[in-house]
Amino acid sequence: MAGVVGVSPYDFSMRELRWMAIGAWDTSCLVAAVIANSNRDSKQKPLAVESFHPYRMRERKKSGKLTPEALLAMKPLLVGGDKR
Repeated sequence: MAGVVGVSPYDFSMRELRWMAIGAWDTSCLVAAVIANSNRDSKQKPLAVESFHPYRMRERKKSGKLTPEALLAMKPLLVGGDKR
């Protein structure tokens, strides 16, 4: 995290480094969203800042629901494969 922000990791806690890393991306992602939305077609849905943010994108994707179809698809991975 300190490498992303460009500071020495010894002076900050991990929480502070995470805050700085997320904050460093906020401005860049806001600019990217503004540029993308100003150049999009009027029929397209506006893009959110989170769609450009590498840390907030992961947080957004976690909210997916586990369906029975997804469990069946993961069964070979969880049980140890197909034993035929």
